[in-house]
Amino acid sequence: MSNYVYVFIVFVLLTAIAAIGFKSTQKHTTPTTQDLFTPNEATVGIAFTGRIGGGKTTTLLRVVEELARADERVNFAFACVKPGDADTYQNLLLRAGRKPLRITADGMFRISPFIHTMSKKGGSSRELALLHEDLNEVLTRSDSSRTETFWKGITNETSQGAFELAYLVKGTQATYGDAYNIIMSAPENLEVAASDQFREESACGQFLDQAFTIDPTKAKPIVDHFCQKLTTCGNRAKGAAVQGATNPLLPFIAGPISKVVHGVPTHTPEQLINQDTIWDFDTHTYGRNGLALQLILSWLCQDAVLSRRGNFNYFCLVRDEYPHLAFARRDIAAQSTGRSQKYIGLSCWQSQPVLESLLGGTIESQTEAKALWGLHVNKVMCSQNCSITNEMQADMIGHERKMFYGGGTPNHRQELEWWDVLGVGDRPQFSFNQQWQHRIPPAAWHDLSSGGPRGNYVVEAIIYKESGHYFKHSFYQEQQS
Repeated sequence: MSNYVYVFIVFVLLTAIAAIGFKSTQKHTTPTTQDLFTPNEATVGIAFTGRIGGGKTTTLLRVVEELARADERVNFAFACVKPGDADTYQNLLLRAGRKPLRITADGMFRISPFIHTMSKKGGSSRELALLHEDLNEVLTRSDSSRTETFWKGITNETSQGAFELAYLVKGTQATYGDAYNIIMSAPENLEVAASDQFREESACGQFLDQAFTIDPTKAKPIVDHFCQKLTTCGNRAKGAAVQGATNPLLPFIAGPISKVVHGVPTHTPEQLINQDTIWDFDTHTYGRNGLALQLILSWLCQDAVLSRRGNFNYFCLVRDEYPHLAFARRDIAAQSTGRSQKYIGLSCWQSQPVLESLLGGTIESQTEAKALWGLHVNKVMCSQNCSITNEMQADMIGHERKMFYGGGTPNHRQELEWWDVLGVGDRPQFSFNQQWQHRIPPAAWHDLSSGGPRGNYVVEAIIYKESGHYFKHSFYQEQQS
């Protein structure tokens, strides 16, 4: 027999050994036609990742539709980034037999973060000031106007004093405009602060004068801040405080968004989390104003979910294009403690570098991005061209032992006999070894179908669940006419 026959026999034997010896280490899974996630499974969060056009939104909508039809009630809130998102979400919920509330800028829906935070149990001007400090952090994290850490203290005190003063004087009739006018008309120096003209003509002076009449004890520290500390801290510090305190108020002072936060409130955050709502303020149309309102609504809903007691339904916050709406400190708190409160976070982003970049692009943002990745325990991973993200996904799924082997024939002229494979006389040379390799290699995500005409409208994704179970899933995509 020829040398090639002996090599073939050895190859077959080694393949059989590998199949028998390591079968128990392989995790074999098959695609399923059942729902991907139950509401309870989704409470540990679901991250949808994939390249642009990789099928993220398609898989997100599929999961939303499954949760909307679940036996246990799931209430949804949809934050919109793209102009067509609101229509898509509304049509999906209508097909599922739901009647969502679509919130627009026409003024028919009103909610007041100002009054809600100041009047709720445990609420305070400090909490409201921190809310807007976080808002300013997101709105400025990618440009040069980002507030320096050194000035955050006096900025926060200025916001807190303005909110406290406006609410003390006007109660539930207070507005963001009142707080803005108080800050902008603060005295320039001690001489102006002591003048009758300041007390009679400026908004800040008038509010301070009325506050002393209502409650001198509460009014005194506010007067000390605006008439003493702010006027003697230096022009640079005062300028930074005024700018930092007013920047996050500007989206709510004028323009279409202002109609939503001014006037008698029609809804509270507690009411929002108990129905389906679509926040139709896409950031492409409304810019930073729309982003500011989406962020405020997200955070108010998260706080309402985490503080509720008794029996309640699941609440699902859906954020496609999540990096635009992400704020690590609040999202980490919600995601890490929300399971017992039936909080579900569905978040989509293209890749890990994109998330890091939109979180600020700093070393700190890299840590935050990894934390958010880890706290969305369930993963729906679509077609991906980012090697960094693919490596992370492959590492998460883990490694397994695999057999590698090779062989050859002796370099001589004598023909081999059949008994040589048994170790008698000359024999073919072969070797084998074990190595730890990715269960799913990083390159596998390059080959997933992303739907559309080129993919025959089939979208593929690798699903990873909190139990460690993973599998490849595919389904037909709705064809767009």
